[in-house]
Amino acid sequence: MISRASGMPAYRQIADAIREQIRSGQYPPGAKLPSERELMDAWNVSSKTIAAALNQLRAEGSITSVRGVGVFVRTPTRRRRLSSDLTEQTASGTIRGYYAALEREGLRPATTVTVEVEPCPADVAEWLGVEADTQVTVRRRVMRAEGQPPDMLADSYFPAWVTEAAPALADPGQPGQIQKLMDAFGPIWLEDVISSRMPDQRERELLDLPAGVPVTVINGPTFDQQGRTLTHIVVAAPGDRYEFGYRWGAVPAGE
Repeated sequence: MISRASGMPAYRQIADAIREQIRSGQYPPGAKLPSERELMDAWNVSSKTIAAALNQLRAEGSITSVRGVGVFVRTPTRRRRLSSDLTEQTASGTIRGYYAALEREGLRPATTVTVEVEPCPADVAEWLGVEADTQVTVRRRVMRAEGQPPDMLADSYFPAWVTEAAPALADPGQPGQIQKLMDAFGPIWLEDVISSRMPDQRERELLDLPAGVPVTVINGPTFDQQGRTLTHIVVAAPGDRYEFGYRWGAVPAGE
């Protein structure tokens, strides 16, 4: 219970107690914490005090919240996307992409997709070779596994002539944008430019990032065999939650 004589704020005492429960294994990595109502009843404090305690733990990186699901102990492991995930195909010919990483862990995807037509930002326009503020189709994905916080944000920008040739790209209900580009334009190739920085407000909120956690950013144009830029993708992934692995050289079959 709360000690009024300790001189320590109630929310700090609760945060300390939950932190010790996490360290002791009472709440192992990935475990769901009691609900806010259950914590309020257990500690006989207000929702404001519980929120402050959870915010303290979230800022430390001990817990993470999934909207509409609950609060979980952070799992200190990273999911990895391999370069082969972007080159290998399923039996039906579809590129496996991000979902290959989930398959390796036996997880189900819960990606959400939105599509808008809007002015192209100046930095993306430079990659696409169009004028800033040119109207482009933007396909935004919040990529995650069921019941887990997002792995990454992926915003893909398409010039009008590309979506005219591949109209399914403008349909948020149709996945597989790489395959759709290949169907419309034939063989393609991609380029990744990787950097890191602190997240902006949108990234911090959508990725549910604790304070002080950077994001890994990929700027990736996709080209057809004529050298035309078909799309440009901007990926932002939590630096402590997701990593990217690349292979090159004479990799033996099956490795």
